[in-house]
Amino acid sequence: MKNHVRHFVFISFIFFLLMTPIIAAAFEGTYRGDMGGIVLSVTFSNDGKLSWRISDWAYYYYYFYEFDMPPVSGKGTYSFNQGRYEITLKGTWSGDIRALNDSNFHCTRLAGQTMPGFPLSVSEDMMDIYGTIYCSGSFYYKGRGSWSDDPGPYGVWLWRTSPLTSPDLIVSSMNWTPSAPKSADDITLEFTAKNQGDGASGSCSYQVKVDNSIVSSGSLPSLAAKNQTTISGINLGKLSQGNHIITVIVDSNETVNESDETNNVLSRTIAVQADWYNAKITGLIKDAQTQKPINGIIVQLDGGVLQTNTNAKGKFTIYGASTGNHKLQVWGFAYDFKQYDINVYGYKDTPIDEILMTKLKGTVVGRMVDNQTGEPLAAGTAQLDGGGKWRTRTDEQGYFMFLSVTPGAHTLQAWGYAYNFQEQPITVNATGATDIGNRYFSIVPNTIRGQIVDADTNRPIMNAHVQYDGGGVGKETKTNISGRFILVNVPAGVRQLQTWGWAYQFNQTAVAQNSGAATDAGKIGIRPIGGTVNGRLLDADNGLPVYNAFVQMDGGIYTPYLTTSLLNGDFIIYNVTGGTHLFQTWGYAYRFYQKSITATSGSNLNLGDILLTPDPNTFNGRALDAGTRLPISGATVILTGNGQNITTTSFPDGRFVLLNIPQGIYDITVEDATHNLVHIKAAHPGNNVNVDIGDAMLP
Repeated sequence: MKNHVRHFVFISFIFFLLMTPIIAAAFEGTYRGDMGGIVLSVTFSNDGKLSWRISDWAYYYYYFYEFDMPPVSGKGTYSFNQGRYEITLKGTWSGDIRALNDSNFHCTRLAGQTMPGFPLSVSEDMMDIYGTIYCSGSFYYKGRGSWSDDPGPYGVWLWRTSPLTSPDLIVSSMNWTPSAPKSADDITLEFTAKNQGDGASGSCSYQVKVDNSIVSSGSLPSLAAKNQTTISGINLGKLSQGNHIITVIVDSNETVNESDETNNVLSRTIAVQADWYNAKITGLIKDAQTQKPINGIIVQLDGGVLQTNTNAKGKFTIYGASTGNHKLQVWGFAYDFKQYDINVYGYKDTPIDEILMTKLKGTVVGRMVDNQTGEPLAAGTAQLDGGGKWRTRTDEQGYFMFLSVTPGAHTLQAWGYAYNFQEQPITVNATGATDIGNRYFSIVPNTIRGQIVDADTNRPIMNAHVQYDGGGVGKETKTNISGRFILVNVPAGVRQLQTWGWAYQFNQTAVAQNSGAATDAGKIGIRPIGGTVNGRLLDADNGLPVYNAFVQMDGGIYTPYLTTSLLNGDFIIYNVTGGTHLFQTWGYAYRFYQKSITATSGSNLNLGDILLTPDPNTFNGRALDAGTRLPISGATVILTGNGQNITTTSFPDGRFVLLNIPQGIYDITVEDATHNLVHIKAAHPGNNVNVDIGDAMLP
């Protein structure tokens, strides 16, 4: 600085308004910086004034610049850099920043002399000295200054200041484990706090919130500028299914004086899925009176949150239940409602004690049986009082059932195809159910009956052809699932009974038929044609026959080596050459099964029962008539939910399968043109599990 300098010519101030009314806070404090003999003082005061003072200690000239601002309160932050200084104000601003203009600005000497001609004009070659006041980024002012004692070229005064520094804490990241949590998972959190400012932060507090409730808090260490720290192992516990907001706040007690106080919070949404384990609720339901398993019983949790039915063996399985206490509710056609308190434990399977069901008052049950063989009469007809109100058919086990029968005297009438009509009085109990037990039926006169079996294995042959005297209209029939047959209206005399089956040899037997008699031809064994492979396919889970499954040898390249299974699961392959072959089978919704077999030329090889494993990730069940419990063929089954929409139909045995089901909860409807719709809400755990939803009884 030149010694002959006698005075300063300093700065015109120009204001630039960047934004409209702003939020700011008040400010206080003084900054003094050594400028090589010139001292700059900046004072913040709560009376709403911002003052600048510049003094030349050598010549004792003082200039005072004052900027009037609306009254504010609180404390702000400020920083200075060499050649450029910034003052940052934060908090609540009470005035309209647009009201600030040059008229709010005045400059005086400390002696009280007002600088004339304000604002002064200065030359373009002067050094710019910037001062920026931020009110949450809303406005700033800019000044330029120089000094000279001559009208000539201006000298430039370079301010040399030591910059002040401020910390700025943020939450830079957060993560949780497991990354895709389920409602039974214990969730842990970690987050990283970073000081992105240029000053040390000092220690401070943090908080963690879940859905606005504080679940954890602690202390952060002091962080140097640009440094960070990670806090891990924060236990969020178990969260319910659905979306939750996780929030982390650093400097939660606001003890750190930061350059930006608005960026201390990070929030993220965590999606918690339902509790999907392979753990399951299982049980067995029996009739309290007969002690026999009951199929088609409805089983549900908590009023229908999850549902299923008992299968052919009276068993049920429910997946997807959350940990904790539940209400298990069971009922069925002709059976009372029952409710139990159960507790599901995390990953463990939950077996339920055997449940005994009591029939409803007014229920009448019975069974139709062949009086000679003792076998059940399926699809027989039973009715009360002429069938005007109560009429039904027997199921596959010969059982029939009437509901809501009024107590007192009634007449039971029953018959079956080729079986005699019976009528007898019964009394229906005033309390509880009425079980009339077995009713035995004989075949009608002028009939020939019998059973066709495999001569080697003694197994019944289904769909074997049976006729007498060369067959023709009224003179032929086929065997049922038990290999039984009945020929009706057979004339008296010696009849030639002829029978054969697919890949079975022709057989002829003479049978003497007496007029008006019901002749039993007994068990007739027929032998495979030679060079056959036969057996039976059963479901590995429930033991039921697998219908219409593919069966082949050596890839099915030869027509006799390719067939399908019958309703009773039986199959037979013929024209098999001697030697080693690959036996292969699979069914709709059943896994492929293959094994090596060795056949002897001209002989018959029986493979016995072959268990097929259901395909993974399927729902399976049966559609049955609620009144007769007979299978419904062609029922429509629709699955929706979890982004899926799958439709299938039931087989002749009532069985249906829904394929490729991902983990989730689904609505399943089973309907038929002649029956009312049935709805099931079931969970599938995924993980290659096959879920049996039992027998759906369609009313």
